[in-house]
Amino acid sequence: MRQAPPVEAFVRSGFHRRDYFPHDVVVLAKQYPDTFLQLERRGVPRHAILDGMCSQVNVYARDLDGLPAELLADRAVNWHQQQLGRPGLIAAAGLFQDGNRAFVTLMQSDLCQQLFRGGALGRACKTRVESRFGRWYKMLMNAILDVALEHDVDTLYVPTSRQILSGVRKAVRPDLFVRVYDGLARRYLCGPTRVGDAEYWGIPLAPNRDRVVRLTPAAGRVAQSAIPAGPTICVFHDVEEDVHAPVSRAECRDALRWMLDMEVERSIRVTYNVVGTLWPGVRDAVAAGGHGLGFHSYNHCLEEDGQLGRARAVDLQVRGYRPPQSILTAELDDYALSYHNFEWLMSSARVFGFADVRLENGIVKIPVHLDDYALHTGEVDYSDWLERLRALLTRRRFVAVGLHDCYARHWIDRYGALLDELRRSGELRTADEIADATFTRSAAMHPPVAAPSR
Repeated sequence: MRQAPPVEAFVRSGFHRRDYFPHDVVVLAKQYPDTFLQLERRGVPRHAILDGMCSQVNVYARDLDGLPAELLADRAVNWHQQQLGRPGLIAAAGLFQDGNRAFVTLMQSDLCQQLFRGGALGRACKTRVESRFGRWYKMLMNAILDVALEHDVDTLYVPTSRQILSGVRKAVRPDLFVRVYDGLARRYLCGPTRVGDAEYWGIPLAPNRDRVVRLTPAAGRVAQSAIPAGPTICVFHDVEEDVHAPVSRAECRDALRWMLDMEVERSIRVTYNVVGTLWPGVRDAVAAGGHGLGFHSYNHCLEEDGQLGRARAVDLQVRGYRPPQSILTAELDDYALSYHNFEWLMSSARVFGFADVRLENGIVKIPVHLDDYALHTGEVDYSDWLERLRALLTRRRFVAVGLHDCYARHWIDRYGALLDELRRSGELRTADEIADATFTRSAAMHPPVAAPSR
């Protein structure tokens, strides 16, 4: 993590005081959403993307000027969900480095650009947000240039507003895009140029070095509050109704209601991996409980390709994916997951070949240690299954345990007691929280992450 110096340093460099807000910058070893899509649209060949390096630059305000916590937590406002468990995210950007060149993929501020989605609360905070953080892109660009200097980049390429707007499918006002992407030409020595099929502002770093306010290493490390003292436990449900088991839909839906009720009673949040075709009837009830959400494929059919894309078309915000039966089909490579903006993948520890959470190629891999399939087959009864789980908790720092709506008859009457025991045994985390903690631990100004090979 790096820290912006006081405002005087920015004023001396030519910024206006109103541009500035005290902030920290965190560089993450991950692809920013839509990085690979944007690069492919701009004519970057797949092999060049695979040979390059990706990172994400997050700018966090140190003082939120009294903005209400509920606004900052609003899923509609914080649309890309890139806070990573830390409050105060104002803006973020994606970077792709190819040798001594670096390319900005996107620069965005959910707080400022999505504030209109915040309803009455968003309208009430509009003036305060705009006056305090409305020039977010100036602080973000300075942070990007600081990162580029840190990584020995010779030239930074920033897309022009025309380039960005060429990929926008809905009707938008272009003025914000002009300010964000073209306004930098008034501050930095740069000029329009084409690279491949795209139009950029080329910013040579050497003649602009004095225009960059250098950030300083923060006194402390990136917050590690995400690392619990005891075992981390990820409870998840695969919601698939009757697509894989001879049970009725009514029984599965009753089980889902019981699970949600018992979790709400205990203020416990878990993760629900839902088959895409069931999404409309499940999502709102799960989201209301504050639970994590992932896709459990689109239709639970391993023989059909295109599960990632079809699932993504159902909901653009979901960050995670768990394949049916933990089978990693050919389409589930790291590049495809990132291309479709999935940030975590959950499969069995046996299939992964490792038992601890890993960050690989910008994807957090969450291994599963136990689920309720053995209960369904009759291999064990509940008491034996519970002993297996207890044994895992005594010897592992991380345990992921899965339960199915369609197998709930084997454990649902004991589920409340199970949740109570798990909460006493360790710290319950959703898959999103585990991904956030993993990305955060990668953020101590590490080198960018290599694009995943196929």
